[in-house]
Amino acid sequence: MIESFKEIIHLFTDKSKSWGYKTAVFISIIGVVFLVDFCFNVSYNITLNNKISQLEKIQKLKIGYSNDTLKLKKIEQIENQVINKVHYTDYIKENLFESSNIKIVSKTVASSTKNQIKKASITKPSFSLFWMVITSNFLLIIILPFLIFMPLFPSTKITSEVLLGWFASLVFISGIICFITWISYQIPLVLNNPNYNYILNFIIHMAFIILIARMNKNKQN
Repeated sequence: MIESFKEIIHLFTDKSKSWGYKTAVFISIIGVVFLVDFCFNVSYNITLNNKISQLEKIQKLKIGYSNDTLKLKKIEQIENQVINKVHYTDYIKENLFESSNIKIVSKTVASSTKNQIKKASITKPSFSLFWMVITSNFLLIIILPFLIFMPLFPSTKITSEVLLGWFASLVFISGIICFITWISYQIPLVLNNPNYNYILNFIIHMAFIILIARMNKNKQN
């Protein structure tokens, strides 16, 4: 393990390697670490075990300070903070991997007649992950298949540097797609109809493409 870290440090301090190569290595490492962690729940299990350990200690503290109301209240606040901590994988799954187009939201409403509080289930339209990804990233989605099969092209000369750059590009574009999709989810539901959000995503994406194309044209001139 230590030797591996030494090799990585040597790679980034080696002046004979270009910044492009170092950037590709860095992106590739981040991509591999993320995939392994996300698929095998490495950090999730560590976080979960730490949370359970903390809650067990908190329960002992609650027993010890059961007669001290002020301290008990503070301990309960800490307990709620520990319980409500969300791991990044839970956040991603909750916000991006939502398969249903209809979400049932439990909402608390006040009765104006009896002055009582009751819960009502309200059906609220949700977003389709497929269309959110497509409409907010369609140019990148078009590029992605060509990039995936690039090593199979007859004109591509397969070398270690080419494969490294190819993998780093895949990680980079995939990261951009996820980030843009996450941003699109932050836009509120337009007129209670997800289709308007898809149209808005398309317009925003087109606007950025036109802006980038004009900036490149101005640089060339």
